[in-house]
Amino acid sequence: NHEALERLATIHTQAANWTGAADCLTKLLEVEPDASARARHTIALAQIHLNGFNDPAQAAALYKRAMELAPGDPATLDKLVALYEQLGQVQELVNVLEQQAQGAPDLRRAIALKLRIGEIYSRSLDNPQRAMATYRSVLDHEPQNIAAHVALADLFTKDPAAHAMAVESHRQLLRLDPLRVESWHTLFRIWESHRQLDKAFCAAGVLGFLRRTNDVEGAFLTEGKNRLPAETQQQLQPAELEVLHVPAARNPVVQVFRAIGDQLPKIFPPDFEHLGIDKKADRLKGDHAVHKAVRAVANVFGVQDFEVFQAKRGLVFLETTEPLSVCVGQDVVRRFNAREQKFLLGRAGLNLFDKAAVLRKVSSGEAADLVGNSVRIHLPDWQGLGRRNEDHTKQLRKAYSRRAIKTLEDPAEGVAQMSGLNLDAVIEGMNQSFDRAGLLVAGDVQAGLGMMLKDDNAPVSKVDTAETVASAVGQRRDIRELMLFAISDDFFRLRARLGLSLG
Repeated sequence: NHEALERLATIHTQAANWTGAADCLTKLLEVEPDASARARHTIALAQIHLNGFNDPAQAAALYKRAMELAPGDPATLDKLVALYEQLGQVQELVNVLEQQAQGAPDLRRAIALKLRIGEIYSRSLDNPQRAMATYRSVLDHEPQNIAAHVALADLFTKDPAAHAMAVESHRQLLRLDPLRVESWHTLFRIWESHRQLDKAFCAAGVLGFLRRTNDVEGAFLTEGKNRLPAETQQQLQPAELEVLHVPAARNPVVQVFRAIGDQLPKIFPPDFEHLGIDKKADRLKGDHAVHKAVRAVANVFGVQDFEVFQAKRGLVFLETTEPLSVCVGQDVVRRFNAREQKFLLGRAGLNLFDKAAVLRKVSSGEAADLVGNSVRIHLPDWQGLGRRNEDHTKQLRKAYSRRAIKTLEDPAEGVAQMSGLNLDAVIEGMNQSFDRAGLLVAGDVQAGLGMMLKDDNAPVSKVDTAETVASAVGQRRDIRELMLFAISDDFFRLRARLGLSLG
């Protein structure tokens, strides 16, 4: 009688009659056909051997049998894990966990088990290779698993021969969580230990921006700023300018802006009056210090044809004149140091190269109409972007020079062949690319990132503590992307190319 045996086992257990309880449960297991019931009785018998007979080895064997009868029960597995650890049977524990992971009812449970296996291989069995393989198998199924990335990065960091892989692991982690300060610290330590001074300087710059430097990093950052080259006489090549653009801004849409961007003063007239600019009095001559500063930066991007104006409002921005105009606010020199000024000018320099002055004057819909109807100069029936308007297309054709219309031909074909065109994403990518250019020309990562938090009006940033900076970064995708660019191989190569690295 199953019910009588089970009740009797319970009575014996409550009376601490361990032998009687064990006998009842053993008889139950001999006659019970149902697997789930047998698992329940096996667990009860394991508890008696553990608590009554103080026999952890036999208890472990029974818990293992229960796991085979009812796979995936987390409470039973936790008890078995504790017993194997107590007994020092670590390899047997791994075998059980691997069996459970293979038969796990869902991916989440399987990943949790694999993470536990990886930890055992790493810490208890001192087998980093098997631990790495286990963590990689987790990432094969869940590429954004933070715990697996952290564990892998830690394993690589401990091995000096694997520091290149450690760097990539920490970069992966920072893509998932750019505010993971420990990864920034680790990158600094790795690069500084290998005497990769410019890379260490950039990592320290990000930490300085986050207000998270320690004494060593702070001293290194200060010394590095004093050693930074002041200017560059180099000019980026077309392939390097392409690298400076984010992937979303490497497409024919950007080439359309380069073809038409300086042809728009009649379509989108410059707003000098609102900006407090007198077109004659505020136009700066070539020997003016500000004009020289703008020209030095513009030369980096291969831009020669532009005007420079002093503005009463704003920082540094472009206007839709022909040629394009760089407008520099009268307070820029007073408010910002040389590196911060270069960040602003660097942004304007790539903006000049892309001839994207119109972007600050148009809405998303107007930009779509402008690009779409410009494309329709060559492909009248194309419907892919903006509102098709023959009058607008004729107006644009009339405004553009013959050379501009000819230059527009290939980009127009390219835009028409793009699938899934998202103009907002392209424009966002262009703005992020301008930020990249500013960071590159500034030379000082901390100064460049800091400028991202300063608006046109506030003379001093109100974001000045680790907590407020972290909060701001959490709300700003553009800053997060720029932080990641600051530790990219592309950024390091471009700094070296311009002679702006620490060597």
